[in-house]
Amino acid sequence: MNINFSGKSNLFKRYFIISSYIMNTVYISVGTNIGNKVSNCRLAIKKIISISNSCKISSFYKTSSWGYEDDFFINFVVKITTSLTPNKLLKKLLFIENEMGRIRLNSGYSSRIIDFDILFFENKVLQKSNLVIPHPKYHLRNFVLVPLLEIAPDFVCPKFKITIKELVKQSTDKNTVEKLSIYLNL
Repeated sequence: MNINFSGKSNLFKRYFIISSYIMNTVYISVGTNIGNKVSNCRLAIKKIISISNSCKISSFYKTSSWGYEDDFFINFVVKITTSLTPNKLLKKLLFIENEMGRIRLNSGYSSRIIDFDILFFENKVLQKSNLVIPHPKYHLRNFVLVPLLEIAPDFVCPKFKITIKELVKQSTDKNTVEKLSIYLNL
């Protein structure tokens, strides 16, 4: 990659070089309960890989709907590294949801072809109108905690200051989470 730095200050050059190498570790929950759920998950993974530098994927889990009654979900968690900021990552994930056919309703929970939730972004605690990190309800949901436990058991939540292992032990969620044997074949 050739970059023309002519006319740029030394401070800009140093910032550009340093920021080009900063990678953020991010955990994202993914779920679907409409259409061919496995195909939806595979496509979502391909699209996440396209916007990240590395990707680790938990197993897929069959879970009951949370907060309303409907068809079962397939949920999983991905760990990615990215140079994107939290807001830029959110914009890209919302674009992918839209591209895959996600229709957002204004109220309550509903079925969805795909759903991405940023669970953690490094150790940031962020409270904005369009983005809250850590995700405000992740710790209440076994469909998030169980796949997260699989790929990051010792991750310490920056808000609660305890590991994912401990959060799973404390969970009061009674919804079923069944590990599936699905080959990704990306």
